[in-house]
Amino acid sequence: FNLADSEIAAKRTFDSSLSGTTCNLVFQFNKHLVCFSVGDSRSIIVFDKGDNTNAGILPLSTDHKPDLPGEIDRIRLSGGEVDRLKDIFGNKIGPPRVFQLGSEYPGLAMSRSLGDFQAKQVGVISSPQIIEYDINISTRFLVICSDGVWEFASNEQVRDIGNYFYANHD
Repeated sequence: FNLADSEIAAKRTFDSSLSGTTCNLVFQFNKHLVCFSVGDSRSIIVFDKGDNTNAGILPLSTDHKPDLPGEIDRIRLSGGEVDRLKDIFGNKIGPPRVFQLGSEYPGLAMSRSLGDFQAKQVGVISSPQIIEYDINISTRFLVICSDGVWEFASNEQVRDIGNYFYANHD
């Protein structure tokens, strides 16, 4: 991830100072999964709880929001601040974002990304969070989606859609 971030910086085929991306990558080694994630793309495991209720959900990644403990500390130690945008009346709106101290930029709504080099100056990093999971008899399926899905669908809604196809062996 860090090498990819360095390549983006070196090649600069597009302006990546205020542009970047999330990434959620899952490798499977036999029955072992390893999830690497930056940003707010997400992976979940849906599993059978064994009690005839709806299936359980196990997050295989964490959305890297800038106001999370650890993330906000790193940003502040790097000279950044976490706040929300303000409307024309001064009311805070939208999600927490990363800003240069006393500035309206870059305004990134995540604390880890590939690219977004202006935000890297104030604590946004490309180092992935790594979570591992062993597939077992209760594991039903894995879902990996970009932030564009998770912005509009909850873990439960995605589980329910997946369960429909799982129940029909589709």
